[in-house]
Amino acid sequence: MFCQFLKTIGNATSPQPKNKTGKKVIAQKIEIAQKTNVLSLTEHGLEEIPDQVFHCESLRTLDLSRNKLTKLGKISQLKELKSFNCDENALTSHELTPLSNLTKLQSLSLGRNRLENPSNRPFPVLPNTIKILKIHGNSLSSIPKQMCDQSMKLLEKLDLSFNNLAAVPAEICNLGRYIECQLMVSYDFSSILQIVRCESVTNRVKFGQQRDCFPPERSGPTSKTQDTLSPKQLHSSQIHQFFVNQSTADTCISV
Repeated sequence: MFCQFLKTIGNATSPQPKNKTGKKVIAQKIEIAQKTNVLSLTEHGLEEIPDQVFHCESLRTLDLSRNKLTKLGKISQLKELKSFNCDENALTSHELTPLSNLTKLQSLSLGRNRLENPSNRPFPVLPNTIKILKIHGNSLSSIPKQMCDQSMKLLEKLDLSFNNLAAVPAEICNLGRYIECQLMVSYDFSSILQIVRCESVTNRVKFGQQRDCFPPERSGPTSKTQDTLSPKQLHSSQIHQFFVNQSTADTCISV
């Protein structure tokens, strides 16, 4: 009886089975994708993108999340691609270069990879057709200038949360007033105020705490001000009022 109880507990706590994998399964999914133009190979343990994928030239939606990819191969051949999810892989910034040729891409998600600001070259150029860009959970120390360029006029949502951001560049105002930004900043208040003061300030901005991403010289307990600003959605007027209220109590802020 007791053994049966332990077996029941073991079954309840055991992880759910992953997707079926293997060349045969992938081949079946690709065959279907040639008809639907939608392909999901998430959580297949892939270390590289199968060549057969690049033969689906009419593919519009591709999900390769939760694999072990370090390169994107010949992805530039997928000219019709509109949505690409490559979250939770092992891509570095340099490997994003082929994406620049995807001139119909509208949604791009690269969360939880190994992206960082290249030291000896600019961040790879991304298609200016993108409307939704998610690069959360990486190691970016600053927002790449290209993401704040006026050429990204179609961008509606930008998620750079859970990076190592220490400042928000004034150029982010170039994105227009209807974009939704989600940033996790190490509370450089002066740089955040640049957004508030900009005439074309973003309509919706999300600021949140990032306790584990402070620069070395600013590590340690968070201040009272940091604890006051909660990770909720705020309108620009609310952000401005927050800093006005805090300026009387914290000498590090001046409005």
